[in-house]
Amino acid sequence: TPLTEQMRNNLSVINNAYALTNIDVKIDNQNQLELNQRVRGDPEKMGIDITRKFVHRVFNNSSWEQGGRLYGAFWHMLPKEYRPYIVIDGKETVEIDFSAMHFRILYARDGLFVPKDEDPYTLIGLTGRAWRKVIKLSCNMMLNSESRDAAKHVIAQEVITTSELPPEYPTLNEFIDAILERHKVIKHHFFKGLGVNLQYIDSVIAEQVILRMLQYGYVVLSVHDSFIVRKVRQGLLHDVMEEVFSEVVNAEVSLDTTKKESNNTEVDIETVMAT
Repeated sequence: TPLTEQMRNNLSVINNAYALTNIDVKIDNQNQLELNQRVRGDPEKMGIDITRKFVHRVFNNSSWEQGGRLYGAFWHMLPKEYRPYIVIDGKETVEIDFSAMHFRILYARDGLFVPKDEDPYTLIGLTGRAWRKVIKLSCNMMLNSESRDAAKHVIAQEVITTSELPPEYPTLNEFIDAILERHKVIKHHFFKGLGVNLQYIDSVIAEQVILRMLQYGYVVLSVHDSFIVRKVRQGLLHDVMEEVFSEVVNAEVSLDTTKKESNNTEVDIETVMAT
């Protein structure tokens, strides 16, 4: 169909750009051995094949509107803590991430707005990164599951047990109720199996962000709703991400930037000339 042909053409544009770009992970020998051990279980076996830099889209349930995320490149398999060491054409990179993307999409669908300084993955009495991760995973399972019972079962098995619950929410049902109350204006979206539909929307956004940055002449790597670009182009990427999100979802968005700490400063000839 015209839609699938366009998808295929877009992938060709993206993969051709990756083919012409040197994409690598700049780490020392000790970190390389640790990475090999973690990924392959053997420090002497190469854990990540950096020649794998081509992507494809994976759809779900025989639908062109479910799933659609990009997979296949080595940075999709690279553990998160190693992603700051990715270099593009020898230049250091920065990663910019959409904050609570699926929640902001749902709020936008209902004509609502999540303030940029408000984190949807919080509950009263639960603070810190560890609890944020638990709340985030639980929220995603409540969005992905077809029923409350199914979500409760998966959360109990994979995320949290009763013994780990805080005094504020002594049972798993109370924990789930607290999340529903936290997001009561969109709670009708929970337990509807919407996860793959939301993934399709974020896959369209990712595709368009990459293509638009290529129009400016800069390669961007995506890990679902997170994007990696040369450090000196983070401002441009930030603007493009906001622009594309607004066009696709018709809402404002909050972005998080994760920077690699380095003693080296990349000098970009275009910036120097512009100055």
